[in-house]
Amino acid sequence: TGYDVDGDGIGEQPYMITTFLSPANGDIYPWGEFAPTLRNCTVTPERGSATTVYMFTVNYTDAEGRPAEVVRIYVNGTSYNMTPALNGSWTDGWTFYFNTTNITLAPGYHMVDYTAFDGLRWGTCNCSSGPYINQPPTLSNGTVTPATGSSHEVFRFSVNLTDVDNDTADRVLLHIGVESLEMAEEDPTDNETDDGKWFYVLWTPAPGNHTFNFSAYDGWEWSASDVYIGPYVNHPAEIVNRSVVPEWGDNTTNFSFAVTYRDVETTNATSIYITFDWGSSPMEWAGSDPAENGSRYVFHTVLDFGLHNYSYMAFDGVEFTTVGPFQIKVNRAPVLLNGTIFPTEGNSSVLFTFNVTYRDGDGDPPSWVRVNIDNVSFQMTLVTDGEANHTNGTLYTYMTYLLAGNHTFNFSASDGYATVWLAGGTISINQSDIPVQPIAYIDTIDPELVRSNGTVHLAGHGSGGVIVEYEWASDVDGLLGNTSSVEVGDLTPGRHNITLRVRNDDDLWSEPANGTFYVNHPPSIPLWMVSPEWGNATTAFNFTAGYLDHEDENATAFYLTLDGVRYPMDYGGWCPCTGGVRYTVNMTLPYGNHTFNFSASDGLEWTASDPGFVKVNRPPTLVNGSVDPLEGNTTIPFTFRLTYTDPDGDAPWEIDVVIDGTGYPMTPLDPDDTDYTDGAVYTYTTPLEAGNHTYNFTATDWYENATLEGGSIEVQEGGGPIKPFAYIDRISPNPAAPGEKVHFAGRGAGGAIVDYEWRSDIDGPISDRAEFNRSSLSVGEHNISFRVRNEDLWSDWVYASLSVVATAPLPDIKVSTLTIIGEDIAEGDAVTMVLVLVNEGNASGNFTIGLYVHPANTTFTSPADLDLIRTFTVTIGADDTKDITLNWTAVEGDLELVVWADPDDAVAELRENNNVLTRSVFVAPTRGGGEGKEEAVDMLVGAGMFLLIVVIVVGILLLIRRPRTRMPRGPHRGVPDKYGPSEYGRGEAGPWEPREAPPYGEGEAGESPPAGDEGAPPEGQTTGESPERAPDEGPIPSPGGPP
Repeated sequence: TGYDVDGDGIGEQPYMITTFLSPANGDIYPWGEFAPTLRNCTVTPERGSATTVYMFTVNYTDAEGRPAEVVRIYVNGTSYNMTPALNGSWTDGWTFYFNTTNITLAPGYHMVDYTAFDGLRWGTCNCSSGPYINQPPTLSNGTVTPATGSSHEVFRFSVNLTDVDNDTADRVLLHIGVESLEMAEEDPTDNETDDGKWFYVLWTPAPGNHTFNFSAYDGWEWSASDVYIGPYVNHPAEIVNRSVVPEWGDNTTNFSFAVTYRDVETTNATSIYITFDWGSSPMEWAGSDPAENGSRYVFHTVLDFGLHNYSYMAFDGVEFTTVGPFQIKVNRAPVLLNGTIFPTEGNSSVLFTFNVTYRDGDGDPPSWVRVNIDNVSFQMTLVTDGEANHTNGTLYTYMTYLLAGNHTFNFSASDGYATVWLAGGTISINQSDIPVQPIAYIDTIDPELVRSNGTVHLAGHGSGGVIVEYEWASDVDGLLGNTSSVEVGDLTPGRHNITLRVRNDDDLWSEPANGTFYVNHPPSIPLWMVSPEWGNATTAFNFTAGYLDHEDENATAFYLTLDGVRYPMDYGGWCPCTGGVRYTVNMTLPYGNHTFNFSASDGLEWTASDPGFVKVNRPPTLVNGSVDPLEGNTTIPFTFRLTYTDPDGDAPWEIDVVIDGTGYPMTPLDPDDTDYTDGAVYTYTTPLEAGNHTYNFTATDWYENATLEGGSIEVQEGGGPIKPFAYIDRISPNPAAPGEKVHFAGRGAGGAIVDYEWRSDIDGPISDRAEFNRSSLSVGEHNISFRVRNEDLWSDWVYASLSVVATAPLPDIKVSTLTIIGEDIAEGDAVTMVLVLVNEGNASGNFTIGLYVHPANTTFTSPADLDLIRTFTVTIGADDTKDITLNWTAVEGDLELVVWADPDDAVAELRENNNVLTRSVFVAPTRGGGEGKEEAVDMLVGAGMFLLIVVIVVGILLLIRRPRTRMPRGPHRGVPDKYGPSEYGRGEAGPWEPREAPPYGEGEAGESPPAGDEGAPPEGQTTGESPERAPDEGPIPSPGGPP
């Protein structure tokens, strides 16, 4: 319409009235003079990868209070509508947000603009130039040189890394086979990566064809190269199935040497030689060897007398293979001379001597020299006044009685190669009525060096009458046997001096024949370590193990076996921690979990350590951290979300969202998703108090930590009640045995929590506390429910499972404490100790308790490693405690006292890991004596007399002033009446006799009440249940403990 300004009935000036109704309150706004304002635009994070979810926010305000009809974000010119937060003010500011969940941003910088329309005017803001999307590094021109090589060749792998962002490469890896190898910079002074930078690594792959590729990490994301072919590593030839015929001979023997050549690439050798100490000769091809899938080569020759070394060498056209050296003996056979018997005649009471001379042209000692009487062989003994010279000849003798009758004899000997004989003769023996003392002979001790768990074969005989009894004895283990031949095991390590006596039919015993054998002390590996226990692919791991042997200081062989592959270790010198020596080896390892152990030999026996484990770790990464919604009030829940990725597949040991400096554990979105190599999503949902909150994320795979920057979130005060959230933090142990104490812990968030409710679908309500213990749960699979209530509302139920497994009632002995009374202990002092034992099981048990001592800072794995002081037995009821007083006469040293319950594992228990307790104690040398000691004693006696007089006087005064009414008091000073007296200080038990208190409530001394269950009585009640304490309050004090 027009407005008639001058009253002539004609509207001169049109006037438009436009109204806008607020959707909230219907207010009428005036004509818009101001455009809306956009400010405080943010992007979180400001940099990331193409897979990162970015959150954009902008604050909208309108001076006239007009609501936004639309708020848009323009990313590189493409517009997207933004979403308003739940709460805000159009005049003071309303936050709008947009995330990139459904779009992917290309690498590089991105220009961002914002626009808003309030129904009348448009407002704009170009306040953001982010985010920057990381451009991953590219890997190109991968090479390996040489392309082919021998099995000993060191190959050089190279790759060029280019990073458009000029990011420093945190890691560059070569992947070949199962190996992932860290690469080094070609030029460490080159800090520019945007124009390309070379990396390399040296490596010798296994024989065969290979493919390889590279990967790199720039601190933001990983990238990988193409796959390259090569190198080819030659399979070295093998020389197998060796033989030499005959194995020894003389200088007329034609020896035949033969081997089989086997190779993956070639059928026949390019060349193959046999090399003697005097030179090399080519071998001749002798056809195929189907059994070994190779070719046979031979060489024939005659050799001079002596011991010859020889080896084989084959060439496959790429590399040489050598085996050997080996030895062959070209022997001069020994001869026997001058075989005699003296006297040449006699009767059965005469001692006869057989002699023979042994001579060997090579100077070889005999393996044996024997006289053979009536086809029975007897070992002869060397007779010499000095060093035996077998080249010139050595005399051997044997003395024996002969029974009546005709006897034939001859001689034989061997040098280990040839056996020779010498004719003897015949002798006639008459019967004598004169009794003779028999002679004992030890014929065999095999072996003379016996394994610790091995056996020794002993054989002997006697002469002089008819032998009717034998007696073998050791100066270490006593009687070994009573037959002519015995097999003996289970021998004490060390040197054994043995004797053999024989008795004849005249009831006469021989003098003992003497011999020796040695039983090996098995070597041991008393301690070992790997340092560090985990690392990455560049970490130099040090493997060290101690070696201890009674016979020899050093091992003949010491190995580290890692993932089934054995590596020799280097001698590392004296090891004071074991009293022996140590061996060590350093190496880097590929990524993954590795199992290892140590083994050592003393030349006779091997010993091995328990297995150990070392981890070569790749750290986890955290991406896509977010919260939804970005803004809200105290009545709505906020969900924090995160993707956890671990290239090793390790589950997170801990994963938290940290809100305002406090960490809260996150839970998997999909509990069945246990493949962490491709990412697993974790969430945490909670209400928040009004105000501004900061948040970020942390996680660890136990080895290394990962963090992810979060952001901030504004929470307004809500207009309604807050519904809390409940969280179950712990149910342990799980599974549990019937009657076993189970610890429950939970909490709530969202307002002040005033009530808790726990339920079991089997046992019904079980507690109304946040944290408690329960030992009366029924057998079965429990579905545990938990919820919390604040001042207004109950939370939803949350659930967990608990298995109570039906088992036979079992005890569970725990060595709780060992208290040493007194300080400044010296050798010879009588030391009093108080031992507290607890049976945490559900059945009574009769236990052997051992008290041991050993040097401090030394390791032990069983009671056998410790010095026993004494043992005793004690019976403890289910869920009961016993305090025992012990005495010990101290010995000098820096020591550890060890209490070992059930040291022989004779009692079946619920747990076996709580039976040992150690306490350190330093015992000084014996206190000084002599004149000074006497003076000290005099001073102590004088002081004692003075104190006695003072006590008597004070006592008289107290009696004079003592009131007639007696105040009630407990049976022991400082201990509440209801628990009875302590047994400490009772003197009627002898040394090392355990002093047990009478049953609770009986006699003059009572035990500590049993550890309590949920719902313990308040002070003054007498059920024996301990009051509850939260874990951070410390242990519940034992009322029966020392005052």
